[in-house]
Amino acid sequence: MAKVANKIAKKSLKANGVLALYEQKHIEEALKRTEVKDIWGIGYQYSKKLNEFGVSFANQFIELDELFLRKHFTIQGLNIARELKGVPCIELQLFSEPKKSITVSRSFGNSVRNREDIFGALANHIVIACKKLRQEQLEAQYFTVYLSTSYHKGDFYSESINIRLPYYSCYTPDYLKYAKLALIKIFKENKDYKKCGIVLFDLKKRSILPSNLFDFREIQKENSITSVVDKINDLNGMFTINFADSFDKKAWIAKRGFVSKKFSTNLNELIEVK
Repeated sequence: MAKVANKIAKKSLKANGVLALYEQKHIEEALKRTEVKDIWGIGYQYSKKLNEFGVSFANQFIELDELFLRKHFTIQGLNIARELKGVPCIELQLFSEPKKSITVSRSFGNSVRNREDIFGALANHIVIACKKLRQEQLEAQYFTVYLSTSYHKGDFYSESINIRLPYYSCYTPDYLKYAKLALIKIFKENKDYKKCGIVLFDLKKRSILPSNLFDFREIQKENSITSVVDKINDLNGMFTINFADSFDKKAWIAKRGFVSKKFSTNLNELIEVK
């Protein structure tokens, strides 16, 4: 019904762009004025088919038998009719489903052969993934590192390795340390690599994680450092403060030859009027 009200509000001078359908008599009048082709979810083919059955307006559409609707217009058509009658067909979700994994990856702008260059890209992905963990108050204990050459070229190579941290963490250096060891295991010399990435899984909310008697990290110190770095990067840009491993992007950064200019955010790219 919201889509029906929106359509009428745009056309009606009296509505002045806003229309709320609360009373039944107003709803009935709106349905009488709405052609089936203007019902959200009814495409050209369905509206043509409805017209062949003698149905031109929404009020006629909702009066059709449900078995008839299901047969000729599938469950989608039936649900549209029910929604127009005021029967909810989609359950309202007040809370989003918790994430099961976080993936960060990107193809290289150019093929890369050097392991250190690849780790620079991987470190960059880890920084982003860990930031996502902290933003959602999550920690992970397992992650996957993967690496591949171009699928469209000969001698295709793709490999991955799963790593289990000794503890749940969202602290970037923990992942950098183990990812570097993982990359050594899956990297092969003399190959033109085109992509790498990281997947974090087994995600848990920080608030429900039990204490670990064998966890000797200085968690308060780590949290303090991370919090300061995140605040500075939020204010000044994602990589204002970064890890040394992810600084050098020249060898792997994606090509951006056709990216739009940032007229409103970069003084050097302002439009000049002569």
